[in-house]
Amino acid sequence: MRMREWILMGLFGGAVGVGLTSFAFAAPKAASVAIPAELGKQVVTRYTEIVTSAYADALESGRALRKSLDGFVANPTAESLAAARAAWKTARDAYGVTEAFRFYGGPIDDPENGPEGLMNAWPLDESYLDYVKGDAGAGLIQHADKFPKITQELLLSLNEKDGEKNISTGYHAIEFLLWGQDFILGQPGQRTHADYVVKGAATPAASKSAERRGQVLRLLGEILEGHLAAVAKEWAPGKSGNYADRLRKEPLNESLRKIYTGVVNLSIDEMAGERMTVPLEKSDQENEQSCFSDYTVADMISNQRGVLAVYSGRWKDTEGPGLHALGLVVDPALAKKTESQLNAAMAALKKMPQNFDEVIAAKKSAPSRKAAMKTITLLEDQAKWMAKAGLKMGLELNIQE
Repeated sequence: MRMREWILMGLFGGAVGVGLTSFAFAAPKAASVAIPAELGKQVVTRYTEIVTSAYADALESGRALRKSLDGFVANPTAESLAAARAAWKTARDAYGVTEAFRFYGGPIDDPENGPEGLMNAWPLDESYLDYVKGDAGAGLIQHADKFPKITQELLLSLNEKDGEKNISTGYHAIEFLLWGQDFILGQPGQRTHADYVVKGAATPAASKSAERRGQVLRLLGEILEGHLAAVAKEWAPGKSGNYADRLRKEPLNESLRKIYTGVVNLSIDEMAGERMTVPLEKSDQENEQSCFSDYTVADMISNQRGVLAVYSGRWKDTEGPGLHALGLVVDPALAKKTESQLNAAMAALKKMPQNFDEVIAAKKSAPSRKAAMKTITLLEDQAKWMAKAGLKMGLELNIQE
């Protein structure tokens, strides 16, 4: 998301500067602690096991979402809309975990063909896709004159065309079509199933829009499932030559560099930065990630679950050596501090008000705002502590901000 290169200096005592100019976690000239080769390989293997399982979950929930969207469009009722919304939340929970596996040019965000921008782009200009308050004729759904035939190819070609807010695919496009714009603090968008009722619509124009809206929603479910399937395939176990296989076989310092880069980037740039600091500083709900469903905090809790899984090596009912095991060899005190920081950040996220729009709207002196700022600091600190272990091993961590 809107990534800008930066370098964060000072993990070993210097000052830290955060801004829009270009700077990155700088590695020491030589590693102060050698990477324990056998343990390092076990950590990489465990990482691929966690990633494989998490993407399988994301694909399964994405498939269930697509089926639920199909069912809703075929029979739009209040009940089928509620079911589709529930399926979207389940899919977001599963996908949120996988964001800890991003930011190093893997299958999800490969600069050449990674689908992340087609799956998770935000913030979204609602008027690019559908009607908005004050403009009933806005959006590609309303413009059958410009876009007479809606296809997967059309929706994919329009995503981020002429602007990064021109979003026409992915989780948040689906979210907007399920909830609609959100104008009420503490509540999600109030779109009703009537927007999808073709027979019995108030006017022929409304009937046509309802039909096209349903077409878009179903196609978005299919597109999302296809992207999830493609990424999951690259992490499938026992597949010679896929990304998981290559990650295990490449030089250990490169594999570990990627793993550290993923969790550090997610912590400091995305969670602390784009998803909390930006909307709070701008006091703008439009910069909230899942603003239509009010699911932003739940998204971040899922993100933190992914970070914890990579760091601890624990996932579901299985265990293995994660970055913590490596950290205990590199610097036991640092590893314990990092583990404590990760748990504190998760606890803080779980205590956040469920509706982040209320935090955004609150005064800076409000308890919810202070809690949010504390959470941001905890997320920044967990990134720095995790990065410090990687830097001690001589890894160069390219961080986005």
